[in-house]
Amino acid sequence: MLATVAAVMVAVLACGSSAPSGSRETSLSEVAGDWQLESGTIDGVAIPVVEGFDVTMTIEAPSIVGTSACNSWGGRIALVDGEIHVTETSSTMKLCADPVMASEAAFMRAIPLVRSAARDGDRLTLAGPGLEMAFVTLVPARRSTLPDVTEPTPTP
Repeated sequence: MLATVAAVMVAVLACGSSAPSGSRETSLSEVAGDWQLESGTIDGVAIPVVEGFDVTMTIEAPSIVGTSACNSWGGRIALVDGEIHVTETSSTMKLCADPVMASEAAFMRAIPLVRSAARDGDRLTLAGPGLEMAFVTLVPARRSTLPDVTEPTPTP
């Protein structure tokens, strides 16, 4: 009888995984890079994105840093038992206009809720309980091409 109960428990536990069939654990190196928030929701409510006040992150485990609309922020990122955890977050304390601060507050509330990541090329989705955030690769601003001024220009 005990052997039958044990066999049933093993079968139930094997079938009870919440991971989709064929899925695998995402490594932090797969999501490393520079990202900009495109959209997101927490408990069905949109995370406001304010033009000109980017929400960004650079993942270089174990560090995660970025801008949160108004302020700079940072923390630690780790993979624990197959789940992503962002901890020890902190930020600078500048004050911006109310819509910008609302964007920042929503993002800073969301980031510790992240438990999974899925990358598809230049897109990254972070998710957790009641949370989904979509990011795009952050392309560094192009540097303007200035003339080389190390050599004096001859005057005619």
